[in-house]
Amino acid sequence: MTTLSREILKWIQSLDLTYSVRNVRRDFANGFLVAEILSRFKEYSGEINMHSFDNGTAISRRKDNWQQLLKIFRKRSIPISEDLANAVLHCQVMAAIQMVEKLYTHLTKRSIAPIETLIDDTPAAYARPTASKVVKDKLKEPSLLLQEDQLTNTGFAQDAIDKHEMQLRQDRMNDRDRYTHTSKHRMQQRMLRVATRQVQHDDFKQPQIQFLKTVNVRAISDSVALRGARRGNMNTQSPELTPTNRSKESNIKANNEKSSPVQRVTDILNPILRQVLQEESGPTILDFIDSIQSRKPESVSRVFEAFLEEGAGKCAEVAMENPKQFWKLGGICCKALAAASEEGEEAVLEFVLRLAECCGQIDTEDAADLSQDYLVPKVVVLFKTMPNKRRALSDVVGAFCFSNGHVLSLLRTLKGDLDSPTLFECFAGLSSQMPSNFSDAIRDIYMFYVSAGLSSASKQTIHALTILANLCKQKPALALNMIEDLKRILEDPSWEIQAGVLYVMCSSLSSEEGKVEADVFTSVIDTILKDASPIVIKNSLYWMADCLPACSNIFMSTLKALPADIVAGIGPFPSGKALEIAQIVVNDVLESKVKNLEELHMQLLSASILKAKSFKGHSSEWCDVLNSLLRYILVEFLDAEKCGWASMVLEKFFEDEGTRDLACSLLLKKPENSEKAPKLFYFLKMFPAEPSERTKCQKTIESFLGTLVSKHDDLFRDIYNLLKNFESAEPERFESSSLKGLVEAMSR
Repeated sequence: MTTLSREILKWIQSLDLTYSVRNVRRDFANGFLVAEILSRFKEYSGEINMHSFDNGTAISRRKDNWQQLLKIFRKRSIPISEDLANAVLHCQVMAAIQMVEKLYTHLTKRSIAPIETLIDDTPAAYARPTASKVVKDKLKEPSLLLQEDQLTNTGFAQDAIDKHEMQLRQDRMNDRDRYTHTSKHRMQQRMLRVATRQVQHDDFKQPQIQFLKTVNVRAISDSVALRGARRGNMNTQSPELTPTNRSKESNIKANNEKSSPVQRVTDILNPILRQVLQEESGPTILDFIDSIQSRKPESVSRVFEAFLEEGAGKCAEVAMENPKQFWKLGGICCKALAAASEEGEEAVLEFVLRLAECCGQIDTEDAADLSQDYLVPKVVVLFKTMPNKRRALSDVVGAFCFSNGHVLSLLRTLKGDLDSPTLFECFAGLSSQMPSNFSDAIRDIYMFYVSAGLSSASKQTIHALTILANLCKQKPALALNMIEDLKRILEDPSWEIQAGVLYVMCSSLSSEEGKVEADVFTSVIDTILKDASPIVIKNSLYWMADCLPACSNIFMSTLKALPADIVAGIGPFPSGKALEIAQIVVNDVLESKVKNLEELHMQLLSASILKAKSFKGHSSEWCDVLNSLLRYILVEFLDAEKCGWASMVLEKFFEDEGTRDLACSLLLKKPENSEKAPKLFYFLKMFPAEPSERTKCQKTIESFLGTLVSKHDDLFRDIYNLLKNFESAEPERFESSSLKGLVEAMSR
């Protein structure tokens, strides 16, 4: 029986309920009608307050209604269990019917005559569900959709499979003939043949075919898997080839490709991994990814830095030729990004971004299509399950967008797969990779979410402000059009919203078009910074730094107005703005003509030079920074509290290949066409003749030289000559220092 009996339906109609029953499973799911039925009986009317029951469909409201009803059921001994109530709540088949029948029997004291049906609802054997269909239906049950524990869901799925297999075994026992395929009798029954007929010669008449004209058909396929082969065929074909010969050549090439071994990305990454770990028979890349969480972040960083230098280009070539390898490589990157700690995540992300760049250099269209088909689905799953990784994941999928069309396709895909809060956060991350001269279609999509976010919850407002700020870097007029709305939301005391509005203003100033309306934007900035809390100021400085060099004046003036205790804790700043921050320090030092670096200057240089991952790509600009600040940095070697900082800054310039030659020529070699000694030679003279008088500054210089010798073999000759010259000029000071041991070690 799949519906209520006629007797119960007449009983429900006699109660004159507010809502009529049309769908039993749906109408009784929230418990409202159950409460109304009980309120119609005097013995329960005093315990039922209908105003406390909500006739909504949300799961929270349904649960609240049934919790109230279960209290009454237990108190008045109504035979409806909690399990049955949960089944009704989640709209399980037959649950609502069983519940109504029990309620009818209890309230009316009448029994229900069983209904005999003439229709057999049992499906035929060939129409019964498969194991995969059983699991799929089980996991679609509302009770499991709310279950976030994967282990629990796995257990339910296994139970469903076990029951299905038990039913199959029972069917085989009940109908042995059906499942006995070797039965000779059944085989003979199936092999029914009709009588043979003799075919006459006239039955085969050759059709007359008349060729009117030759038609060249060009096959069009959007399959990403065929694009690489199609591109290869196009490159090898000559204009003289006929369609027939072209087809033959394609078949020959396809056969050759099938016979040649397929190169895999794991074959590229495994040797690099073993070399970094210094293990000849070490783990494979897949084993390494599975064990990332148990490994030290330094080890993970070293491995992926090696992948970046030696394997990114090769992996890109293999992945672009074979979609299966792209899928494999995308899985490796996603698993590594998900498992890596905050320290190791940066190296993994840099490898993925470099990989995207290499793929784009080969073919931007294929790279974007492969990403949409094989990478984005994996990233969407991580978007939903790992909120702390969403910014990095946005960078990953955004890196494979090389045009406005690619960005639009990605935005539409994410819009269909993600819920609203997650979508806002992901769009905020993607907007930071806005293509230059983005299209009106991209602007319209983003502005829709900006408008929706500014009028919604606080968290979505913050993401909407981030999106708007990134748009305003190219189109500041968008902020001008919304200036009144932005001023209105400043009434919110949240520091995140205050900093977000300031970011929009700074972004608008970063373009030439925005400088025309600079007064409007700066007035809003002044309003935010006036009486701002330290946390608002700290986050505002971060967004100002993101808009450098356009906001240099506001950035420095805000910093100089801060008290000393806040200056000591400034940072971090955007990693991509390290050079701009160092250049601001150079300009301020030269303009103010100070003799020594101030505490603010040192804090900014620490947040830029020491935090920069590499000087690659801007070596000449960093050389200008070193040239301008070298005298000031060397002076800090004379301060016992600051000499360690000076040593770390100079070591950074020696570590980078692009600035090492300049640092060596400035510190370790004689100036060209001059008899003056290297600059570091004069600092070695600080060593007193008596060892007891050695200071912390002298020990720092000794340690600095020892570090250069141990890390950089190409500096060996220059440092050795410097120390030997010092030994000849100042033998007493040389003997009293630990430099003698360093020279002896270098001589060996």
